Amino acid sequence: RKKFSAAFDVLAGGGYRVVIEDTRQQLPDNGAGESAGSGFGGGDPTALAGYFPINAQPDEPPKIEFIAPNRDVQLAPGARLDTLIRVYDKFGLTDCRLYAGKQGSEPKKVCGFGEVAGKTKADIKHVLAMAAGTVKGDVIVYYATVTDNRSLPKIAGPQTTSSQRFKVTVQDAAEVAAAKAK
Repeated sequence: RKKFSAAFDVLAGGGYRVVIEDTRQQLPDNGAGESAGSGFGGGDPTALAGYFPINAQPDEPPKIEFIAPNRDVQLAPGARLDTLIRVYDKFGLTDCRLYAGKQGSEPKKVCGFGEVAGKTKADIKHVLAMAAGTVKGDVIVYYATVTDNRSLPKIAGPQTTSSQRFKVTVQDAAEVAAAKAK
């Protein structure tokens, strides 16, 4: 008994069927008066006998959101910001990264979270320390990105999504305490 396998790229929905040729490279009669290779015209392939349907699923970009804080905040110089980032993708994740920097300059990568690789959902806790030298009046912009594991050579590679950008306004410690008391 012999076993055979085949692989093919699915670029769109449709149908397929198995066709076997004999040693003379002729298709056997399928018993309906037509050869096993005929019948795949422009109609619905799933309506034809012997076809197996393929329903190609769209691969949406991954999702990312800050659960905490999910707003602009005020912190004292040298303070730390507890963050919680939620990432998810139907087919799987590869990477998540956190970026931060002073407003007016391009934020730089603070850290990566490789532990999301292979997962479809993850909650990431991270403490973002205000960079040394931040002073009252500085504004720090932070955001995160997530990349999925899409690998479709004939269509496209991984997809990356960015979160909303948030700001940390560096304030005097007494002003921050007064604002929290309100």
